[in-house]
Amino acid sequence: MHFSKPLSLHTKVRLNFLIKFSGEYLIALCINIFTTMLNLSSPYLIKHIIDFINTDEERPLSEGLLYVALLVISQSMYYIISEH
Repeated sequence: MHFSKPLSLHTKVRLNFLIKFSGEYLIALCINIFTTMLNLSSPYLIKHIIDFINTDEERPLSEGLLYVALLVISQSMYYIISEH
């Protein structure tokens, strides 16, 4: 049978430190990824708004309003999250 030797106190303290702070870093990473996605969505939405305005075919007005609302909401959320 193979038995591993018990961890030293120093190793246990280091592991507890890593576990405690890795959760905080993971949350910060998720928030950062979310704000990046919000920020990068604006050119995509602006392109859709411009395409909606320049198109010759009949498209419902609600589609254009949806793009504008998504742009306003995404940029508002980006600003609020980035400032806090």
